[in-house]
Amino acid sequence: MEIAKVSIPSHSILYKSQYDYADSYTGFFVDKDDKIDLLFINKVFLNSAPKWGDVLLNLRNKIVPLFGLKGARKPKNKKDLLNNFSGAVGESIGFWKVFAKNESEVILGENDKHLDFKVSLLVDDQNESKNKKLTITTIVNFNHWSGNFYFFLVKPFHQLIVRMMLKKAIRNIEKESIKIKSKITI
Repeated sequence: MEIAKVSIPSHSILYKSQYDYADSYTGFFVDKDDKIDLLFINKVFLNSAPKWGDVLLNLRNKIVPLFGLKGARKPKNKKDLLNNFSGAVGESIGFWKVFAKNESEVILGENDKHLDFKVSLLVDDQNESKNKKLTITTIVNFNHWSGNFYFFLVKPFHQLIVRMMLKKAIRNIEKESIKIKSKITI
């Protein structure tokens, strides 16, 4: 499965946003019965961080409050939290807050003293086929010199983790599509 770096899609909610940093990555998946919805994709993405990424995030969450920044609340039961997540605008899961959504895109992120970030999960149908494209776009705005410094340190990890999360999310989306197909045919 190939993950490609692309420009921010022109039909994305984030396209006309102002930002200090942006990146977009895309990959394709097959939704055999057209049953995979944006909420499911959102939940799969939020559960796709590599183990070492979770370790780094936990370390970050212990350090940043010392500098007056937000640390994500560690969920007591991530599976239950994801199962109960409705994806409504304003809802939060960890430090991922839903800022906006439409039928094909959801915008997650957080605003903090040092920087604000938004992540778009955008799904595009490909020419009326069961092939779909998932694009993950991140934009970052620095609110203070410390945001620029912070992102300089985390940027290489960010780029690697986003590509890995996209690849894992697509694998899990396709597995679910196969499960749905087998449930329908039985």
